[in-house]
Amino acid sequence: MLKEQIQTYKKRWKLVAEAENREIREAPPELLLKQTFSIWEIARSLNFFEQRDRPNKLWSQLQKKWISHHA
Repeated sequence: MLKEQIQTYKKRWKLVAEAENREIREAPPELLLKQTFSIWEIARSLNFFEQRDRPNKLWSQLQKKWISHHA
């Protein structure tokens, strides 16, 4: 019984992985960029970056322009 449960579990997670990959492939670039910005902000708010790792001025400008254009 345990072997069958493990196989069923693996098959489910394979289906989950396929669905996630499909969602990523089909997602519009705007959504992916918005998600990237969100992840960046979460990491920044949790101080995951050292001072030397902070984004340069160009990245900040790009982010601000994109947010203001798509808000």
